[in-house]
Amino acid sequence: MASFPRTRESSVLQATPLGPLPAFAGTKGRRDDDDGRWTMDDGRWTMDDEERTMKRSDKVVLFIVVALFAIAAGSFVSIQRESPAGSGPSPGAEIFYAQRLPDATGVVRAMSEHRGKVVVVNFWATWCVPCVEEIPTFSRVHAQHAGKVAFVGLGIDSPANIASFNARFKPSYPLVVAGAGGTELARAFGDRAGALPFTIVLGPDGRILASRLGRVDEATLQKWIAPFVAPSKQASVVIGAAKRR
Repeated sequence: MASFPRTRESSVLQATPLGPLPAFAGTKGRRDDDDGRWTMDDGRWTMDDEERTMKRSDKVVLFIVVALFAIAAGSFVSIQRESPAGSGPSPGAEIFYAQRLPDATGVVRAMSEHRGKVVVVNFWATWCVPCVEEIPTFSRVHAQHAGKVAFVGLGIDSPANIASFNARFKPSYPLVVAGAGGTELARAFGDRAGALPFTIVLGPDGRILASRLGRVDEATLQKWIAPFVAPSKQASVVIGAAKRR
């Protein structure tokens, strides 16, 4: 499994180009990616000079677009919003369990396999900077607690982009292709803005135990899942209480 370094903090809906991507073990030296837009140099992805070059008129247009985007996004641009646990099964739970989605390798996965379990569901995309930056944390925590808490990344992106990302960085948990429909599923779970990244912890009974719009740091993620990775007696009490609700 590739190793993931820690990355800097970022905000929701960050309207900046993606780069450099997280460094991974075994990537020393220099090589280009398939489309020639990114170059691997000593373990860091950087954009080629030609891609960085932009006509003056293009810069003006980009500035206007970003300004309009910031106004429209309003309070969502730099928010990290955490919601309290729900009191009953989420309306999105049954929609989620009913999904059959292809993973990054093309294998169709039934989300019903997570029914009755604790699962961290992360809505993300390859074009979303804070999404990409938090995936190393999810991968590391999942590997640490494998078999106790499930993780799944629902990519609101194309199959090709998700397959390429998965092949390059090899996270420890499955990435699946939710496509544009993933936005509506996220809204059913409470992401009314349709912004990314959005993460929830879904309990065995379909209740949302924790959620956040914005990047999740490792300390927060560990706190969320602590009751379920604790010694078996404590975890059984928590899960039993959730199932009785």
